[in-house]
Amino acid sequence: MPYGDGILESPADRYGKTTLCMRNAKRLFKCAAYMVYFVGVLVFAVASKGSFLLMTQSLGNRLQEKQYASRWSFMLVATICVPYVFLFLEALAKSLFRNRRGPVFTDLITIFLLESIHTFGVCLLVFRVLPSCDVIRGLLLMNAVCTIPAFCKLTLSKSNSRPMLRFLTLFIDLAAFVAQCSVYFVVTSTQYTAFLTKPLTPTTTTQTTHVGESLSSDTFDTLNTALSNSIKATTDTIEQVRIRFGWEAPVALFCVSIVWWENYVDRDIKLGKLNIPLGTYKRHLQSVRSKANIGASIWKIALTVAFSFLLLPKERFENVFVSFNSNPTNNIPNDPSLHTGSDFNNYDAGSLSNQFDMNTNNDLPVRHKRQMPLFPTDDNNTIMGKIGGNADQMSLFPGNDDDPNIAADPFDFQPDREKTIDDYWHSIGPFVPMIIHFFSTGLCYYFSKSACKMQMQRVAFAVPLTLATPVTLAIMIGLCQWKTDQIVFIREIMYWDCSENLNTTRITWHIIIGLCLWYLSQLWITSHIWFPENKRLATTETLFVLPQYDSSLIEQSLLLNRRRNEPEHQKNKLEEHFEDLDIIDGMAAFSEDEKLENNTKIYLCGTLWHETISEMILMLKSIMRMDIDQSARRQARDEFQVIDPDYYDMEAHVFFDDAFYHDENQQRTLNMFVKDFFEAINKAAG
Repeated sequence: MPYGDGILESPADRYGKTTLCMRNAKRLFKCAAYMVYFVGVLVFAVASKGSFLLMTQSLGNRLQEKQYASRWSFMLVATICVPYVFLFLEALAKSLFRNRRGPVFTDLITIFLLESIHTFGVCLLVFRVLPSCDVIRGLLLMNAVCTIPAFCKLTLSKSNSRPMLRFLTLFIDLAAFVAQCSVYFVVTSTQYTAFLTKPLTPTTTTQTTHVGESLSSDTFDTLNTALSNSIKATTDTIEQVRIRFGWEAPVALFCVSIVWWENYVDRDIKLGKLNIPLGTYKRHLQSVRSKANIGASIWKIALTVAFSFLLLPKERFENVFVSFNSNPTNNIPNDPSLHTGSDFNNYDAGSLSNQFDMNTNNDLPVRHKRQMPLFPTDDNNTIMGKIGGNADQMSLFPGNDDDPNIAADPFDFQPDREKTIDDYWHSIGPFVPMIIHFFSTGLCYYFSKSACKMQMQRVAFAVPLTLATPVTLAIMIGLCQWKTDQIVFIREIMYWDCSENLNTTRITWHIIIGLCLWYLSQLWITSHIWFPENKRLATTETLFVLPQYDSSLIEQSLLLNRRRNEPEHQKNKLEEHFEDLDIIDGMAAFSEDEKLENNTKIYLCGTLWHETISEMILMLKSIMRMDIDQSARRQARDEFQVIDPDYYDMEAHVFFDDAFYHDENQQRTLNMFVKDFFEAINKAAG
């Protein structure tokens, strides 16, 4: 075939096709990365919230034995303290390997006081409030922890918008603050804990029927009287729980919200001649927080352990290493008909001071199940003595297989049998929620932080965290519609409590209030997450106000902790940098040159020795392509005022290892490789 008949592909065409393929592959990779981060943040946030509510619900199970309940106490304490351990290690590393300013005594007092209030609120919420709610109400209550941020956003934040838009923003801020404050009225006036009004009935009805059939009419009247007395005692105790919940929930929500005040304070408080430099002091606290967090993290761990002992009865910390039985519902202590009235009635949930009474037989002070003591007794009378019968008449235990008229001996223990998968699940199953929560919370924080660093915040941070509550709520409502009573994972040990029929008016109104007031107001208070202005691969301190996260409120902690677009933040960071280096006064340096650049500079260094001309041409082409790109970026910035976040400066250096040789006159002369390099420059440029 003649040479002219062939269609030759020029190097430029080949380069164009390669570039197009690379561009399409890059787009596909970006879409895949967005999808992975979006799904990851959403799934991990939902798993974190669901597993945490599972642990708090199981902590509120009053009918489980004390050694079983004690595990939930220890697991919740460990769950809360895990971020504090990471905070201690991070603060210690920054203090050792970075030049950080140290706090003064007043700074330590302020930081420790705020962290103490926050820790008390978290412990009160986890150990008392959430176990008192069913799973749906507990989930909605988590969206009402924005009271202090809402107030600071309303009164202490700056706005550079137009007057009309500023007035509209102020009105919405006020509405969001009122919506957040409505939680205090709802939990105190509308019986927010659904179990308070649901009938308390024994769940083992078959056993009760069997007992009633074997008793005489007089004995059955005695049983009815005992049952009525037990219901009255239960009602009195429920009234105490309602009163206690009325103040514990508002206090917990208020104390939890106080830790995020720094993100919503932009200016000082000025009232006439009174000037409170709150904004200035906030920026000072942020500069000394690294070293202060070393002690604050240890302090928070100690407070969490102390508050857990204060807010929970002592029985919740006994026999924590006893293994779970394979079938807890068949054990006599878990039989609701064998719970004595003294155990139930001796419990007083009125105040925190009662928790110090070591003589009181307190079980769990946060929730009463619908199961109730069927035969209340005192310390001196047994069940048999109360009804005047005997064990043969009551048939409380399964009968003998050979003779059904003979009651089985409850102390005739069966020999050990080989363990099954069910037995192992009952042994390790209660630890699964803690493990799931630990990994899901940590991964949610990591994926969220990475998404913000890589400027994927809207799709991979804002959207999934905004959807976390509705998705979790939809899952729980669907499961509660399927199982109207409980979502049981291990009977009598681990479950979600649905508490009441979802078709009732009260629960419907609580869901509407939780979504329309608390959830929507939270979205407005954290609306800054939709307008990020951070640079690519920004530091964690630039992205978040506080280090680490709150494991009990992972969604809220990430949303409220994401730094708002503060115009003075970069200026303050630059001043802090100059002051730490003791070079010049930071404010003077910034005011003299407000356009101080912080550009990336790339150094290209190449070493040549015995390379061929083709290898030299390839290296020179790479240098020239970067030079063309950098020149275009500089021209766009200087002539068209284009803001390029990827702008860079560059320098190229080529070194020859042995560039000379001695000729016949013993003169140093350029060798052939240097001459080839000069020739390659023209070829690469052409």
